[in-house]
Amino acid sequence: MPGVPFQVRASIMRPANTTQYTAKDVVNGSVAEALRFKWLTPFPGMGYWILNPVMISSNAPTTTGNFKLLLFNQRPTTPIDHAVFAPEKPELGYLIGVVGFDNAIKISGATIYTPSAFSPVWGQCLANDQDIFGVLLDDAAYTPASTETFNIILNGQWE
Repeated sequence: MPGVPFQVRASIMRPANTTQYTAKDVVNGSVAEALRFKWLTPFPGMGYWILNPVMISSNAPTTTGNFKLLLFNQRPTTPIDHAVFAPEKPELGYLIGVVGFDNAIKISGATIYTPSAFSPVWGQCLANDQDIFGVLLDDAAYTPASTETFNIILNGQWE
């Protein structure tokens, strides 16, 4: 029997600068905070499949970016924008999977990013939680817009 579908969202608003990212920099706001996908499941400890991730940027640059979204079932230590992501070894034990946003569709005033190749990601929330967390990394040199927003949508189904 197929699971019940869900959709969760999390977003980031970048600081007011256009400083180019170096590959593997964290794309974040001015606060050191991981993306939080709230109430992914209706019950703590429940399993799920992420089937169709999408990211929407408020920027339609000449040269689009490539990004990686690292998903965790426990909040990782995340730095502010433009810093290097350096999780502690135990934090990596909570990694669920990685989504590559490398296919850009530019529309008027925005860009929609999707994975060019994607295998569904299975995960399970922790026994006392219904949320998962994400860290967005630049995967190449990308020049952002000032106060650019990134809205990430995870579509999937509960197991």
